[in-house]
Amino acid sequence: MLERLPTRDRLISWGMSVPAACPLCSLANESHDHLFFNCVFSTAVWSHYTGWMFAAASASPAAVLAILDQPHISSCSGAAVILKLLLQVIVYNLWTERNQRIFRQSSSSEAAIISKVDRSIKDRLLSLPPLREGSISFLLLYLTSRSLFPP
Repeated sequence: MLERLPTRDRLISWGMSVPAACPLCSLANESHDHLFFNCVFSTAVWSHYTGWMFAAASASPAAVLAILDQPHISSCSGAAVILKLLLQVIVYNLWTERNQRIFRQSSSSEAAIISKVDRSIKDRLLSLPPLREGSISFLLLYLTSRSLFPP
């Protein structure tokens, strides 16, 4: 959120000699906003979660945070927790994929990243108790929202 990850634009600003191209798409220079929100690869991952979670693929961290203030999210117990987790898991997996491509010369497809995101979210939500006695579990809320509002 504070744009402190060493993306290529930051490394270049520090005087390092690195290629500027985004390792996920090679269509633009890598920056925080491009890598996590505007890259074709990243947009495909975000687009998988459109519907209930997002009206459209997120264009910036601020756009994701603005979603938390929307009435259909703030009125639904647990939705903000799921959204914050989703943001963290997607960004983590995109950063990991970027590093795999740079340092290990291996790559995964968008579908593989989406699968990793889903697995990580389900595992984490499974470990969280419901907000209050008798309320729906976070995992069930996530699974229900995915089936009601598919991408």
